[in-house]
Amino acid sequence: MKKMKNQIMLLATILFLGLGITSCQKSETDNLEPIGKVRIEDNAAVYKKLMNARTNFKGSAFEILEIVRNANIVTIVVEGGCDTQAYKVIWDGVINFTEPANPSMVLGFANVVISHEPVLAVQCLAVMKHKIQVDLQILLGKAYYPNINLQVSNSSKIEDKIVDPNGVVTIKKK
Repeated sequence: MKKMKNQIMLLATILFLGLGITSCQKSETDNLEPIGKVRIEDNAAVYKKLMNARTNFKGSAFEILEIVRNANIVTIVVEGGCDTQAYKVIWDGVINFTEPANPSMVLGFANVVISHEPVLAVQCLAVMKHKIQVDLQILLGKAYYPNINLQVSNSSKIEDKIVDPNGVVTIKKK
């Protein structure tokens, strides 16, 4: 009986340690370094062109895996392409504001599209992940407002995600 009790205690200890180790593991995207200087464009015409071309896209496709917001910094993890410098963030140049009954609850809405524009037509040997960091104060300039909901769209397919000021990400319904 005592031997069985010791075996159960040993098994419980191993299980407990195993759970502890796996719960502390980082996600595989935590190791990615952000790309240096993110190319940012404030161009409504380019934004509209990229958004309209998504239904018949013929280019370098990619996925938006994760969006994390911490204050005014938005980190977007994408998968696809070989060259991290080929990614660009295009803002449509517009911020729309809500008019709620409580003026302190005013929310702004801004739209960006992530574009992948490789300079060289190189075939990747492996699927690569890239981290893009966007400073909303730099992106929006004088129009920056902390209560901005940011819609992040994928230029290679119809995929739109919205990140709110608290960092909550929702998928926009079509």
